[in-house]
Amino acid sequence: MTPGEAQHGRDEEEATESASLLHATRHGDNQQDESRAVSKLLLRIYLIVFCLNLGTQILQPAQIQIYESIYCSQWYQRHPISELPSHSHIPESYCKIAQVQTQISTLKGWLEFFSAAPGLLLSIPMGILADKIGRRRLIILNLSVLCLTQVWTTFVTWFDGRIPLRAIWLGASLNLLSGGMIVTELLYVCLLTDISPSDQVAETFFRTTAFGQFSKVLGPSMAAALMRLDPWLAVYCGLAFLVIPVILAAAVPETLHWRTKPRDGPVEIHEHQVDRDSNPAVQKPRFLALRHLMKVWSDWRLVFVALTYPFRLVCYALGDMLQRYISDRYGWTLADATLIYSVQAVAAGLVLFTALPFISGHIDRRYRFSVIQKNVVLARAALLVMSMAYALIGLAPTVLLTFVGLLIETLSTGFPSTLRAIATALVGDDDRGRVFSVLAIAETLSIMMAYPLTAALFNVGIEKGGGPWLGLPYDVISVAAAVGFIAMCLVRFERPVEL
Repeated sequence: MTPGEAQHGRDEEEATESASLLHATRHGDNQQDESRAVSKLLLRIYLIVFCLNLGTQILQPAQIQIYESIYCSQWYQRHPISELPSHSHIPESYCKIAQVQTQISTLKGWLEFFSAAPGLLLSIPMGILADKIGRRRLIILNLSVLCLTQVWTTFVTWFDGRIPLRAIWLGASLNLLSGGMIVTELLYVCLLTDISPSDQVAETFFRTTAFGQFSKVLGPSMAAALMRLDPWLAVYCGLAFLVIPVILAAAVPETLHWRTKPRDGPVEIHEHQVDRDSNPAVQKPRFLALRHLMKVWSDWRLVFVALTYPFRLVCYALGDMLQRYISDRYGWTLADATLIYSVQAVAAGLVLFTALPFISGHIDRRYRFSVIQKNVVLARAALLVMSMAYALIGLAPTVLLTFVGLLIETLSTGFPSTLRAIATALVGDDDRGRVFSVLAIAETLSIMMAYPLTAALFNVGIEKGGGPWLGLPYDVISVAAAVGFIAMCLVRFERPVEL
């Protein structure tokens, strides 16, 4: 080899190394940019979830106090007593009678029933649409409808009973446009699954749910303070916070074609990927959509997850009842009973944001479990904790023991996230919307049963004279959670990998 040829070879080698280094640098820069984009989107979603839950947490206690005030005033107008001056406000203690409280339970129970019913019709169509046209536009629609529903409730209650309170049930018909809260959660689950690494889906769900819990730290305190001045101040404040998520959602990018790899691989975002359903060469006939959906759900494990989902909504129904349970059983005012949500929310937020992700990571490091098996273990533990906590809450003779039970119950707040992670691991990317739509149907049916059932059990406790009987809803759900725990222990989703 001549000196010129040797020098030329060295130049080519240096050029190749420089090109490789430049390519690696650019790839690393792109990966960092894409990771930052995902982080910014997650922060935006966390803020939307926080504001949406904060507005709800401020609204609901104030609305209950307004319902109680209206029903109480109407009762004593029909059944006047000498102890009450006709010209003054009725003290809250006079409203803790069965005739008033059962009306509130019935009103709330059937409101949740009618609000959930449209989800039964729209969950599957919305799931299919989410897989075809994307998540963003549907999320904006759903958040707008949720805000308008609360505006209608405010309009009805503004007239102080001159419009029958049952007219608030008509507001549920707006959910025929969107599917309601259940479909809204379905869309956010799809969005979070799109941008999360496959082995970190549960952790993303934990932290997103934690921001919902953090809102309960501030929301009840704000509600209680405003309610002592005027419950309508809390209503106006809650409505203002519900408008914020609609504005923020307009800035959320479409995530339908995002594909995120596990944490050990690079993050890839394909914004311009061609939709296979829009390509005539691979487009499926529309009538095959339902058949494809049934094929996806031929997996018995998904069916079991759907059947286990009702426990999540029953927990929501019991949480919604907690304020009146504390007020009626232990003699607290509704404003003071609202504050217990804040203390519980601090514990739940910390559990979801730190403890559960730490436990999940520890299981990954300590055991060679698959994603499915790890989340099954977490789900079983949540059901066991749920059973013990509700038994303690329902039987507690003092508010201190009830408070201990509520703190224990926070350890089960990751249960819905683990079920969603199991469902995500069992299906492919292109079927997420369809699968979550069927889970949404299970949630809808659960709401339609859970709220009226818990309201009926609470009314039975009132009719039995109150006291320990008021804990009947918690006692019944404790037994049901124990049965669910046993059933989930008997089911084998997948065996862990042998060492």
